[in-house]
Order: sequence, then structure tokens, then C-alpha cells
Amino acid sequence: MVNKDTLKFFECIIALNKSLSAQQSNIQKTHHNVCEIGAGWGGFAYYYSTIFPNSKYVIVDLPETLIFSYLFLTEAFPHKKIKLYDYEETSLNNCDFLLIPNGKFKEFDEEINLGVNICSFQEMTSNQVKEYVNKLHDLNCKHLYSLNRNLNINNLSLETSISSIMSNKFITSEIEMLKIPYSDLNIDNLKSKSNLIISIKKIIKLLLKINRNPSKVNYKYQHFLGTKT
Repeated sequence: MVNKDTLKFFECIIALNKSLSAQQSNIQKTHHNVCEIGAGWGGFAYYYSTIFPNSKYVIVDLPETLIFSYLFLTEAFPHKKIKLYDYEETSLNNCDFLLIPNGKFKEFDEEINLGVNICSFQEMTSNQVKEYVNKLHDLNCKHLYSLNRNLNINNLSLETSISSIMSNKFITSEIEMLKIPYSDLNIDNLKSKSNLIISIKKIIKLLLKINRNPSKVNYKYQHFLGTKT
């Protein structure tokens, strides 16, 4: 009845509310302008904007992925203004959602209160994560929230942990949430994976020389909140 994405998005909102409340910060009053890096089809943006309808929302993503969030959010919020950056609008002041291709984000210069990344920093290079963190800091972003694998065993281009990169610009702390990551919630499906699929994955990792030692590095999903210094 409820898919895994929905559970993940609500867990993220609970984590945000929990951590900001601990800092005596009100998520609804102090995070009017939100910027999500890598929003995919727009699921988290939908739930956040439903719970906090007065927020304004920037989405930064690959141009081809923005198509999905543009179509979904337009259908989900028919009375809100969803605009494509540079083609339809350049200012968040004139719309509710501003969708920016990742290559154009460097041109955006309006203040952001809250930055969000859910499960896409872990797919980037260390330099790409650093560029996004630095850009959000330059936009006077008060808080940066991340749910990612702090290091990704399948992505050797992420040489530095996400929390370490965030710590260069933000005071960063982990948010303790569930004892089981969202990716393991459907435990029956995990048990039913065939040995063939598992073997194929091992062979691919071997061919790609992905040989980080899981026993020495933390690859689990972690919630982090960075506060601007």
C-alpha cells in the first residue's frame, strides 16, 4: 500500500524536523527557500511542499531527469507555478518551483535556506559533491541535509566521505534514526534474490576492481545535517 520511496521521504522529513528542533530551529518558518540536488521524479519535493505549502523549491538535476519532475509536479500541483530555469523563468521569486539543469546552477544567485540531497551525492565524484556544497554555502544556505551512503563501495570516484566534504563548509553531525536503512525494509525480497544475480554482481565488481574492504569502511546510509558556520 505504501512504496519504499514514500517511507524514505517521510523518514527524511522526520530526520530534518528532529535535528532542526534540537537546534531550536523551526523547519516551517526558517526554511522558506529549499534547494534539492538530484530530485529524480520529484517525490520528496512533492511531500515537502505538501507539508509546508508556503515553501519555494529549487530542483537541480540532469536536464533529461528534470522532465520527470516537471511533468509530475505540474500534475500534482496544478495551481502552482512550475518553471524551467532560463527557458521560462530565472528567479524563484516569480514561481513556486524552479527547475535548474545542473550545468546552469552556477548562474543561480538567490538565497537558499535549506539544501537537500537524497541518495545522489553517493553517485558523484568527490569534486562534484564539493562543488555543490560550496555553491550552497555561497548561496547563504543555513542548513544542508544529506541521506546517502557516506562512502559508496560501488563508486570509487567518491574518494572522500560525504560528511567530510560537508564539514569543510558546515558544522556537520549525524542524525540517529532507524536501526535499519530504508533500502533493507523489504527484507523478504532481499532474501529471495537468486544466487545467480549475486554472483554476477560479484564478477562485475571484480572486473571493475571495486575492492574496498567493507570491514574497514562504513558504507551504510546515514542522515547528516550541516549547519552554516
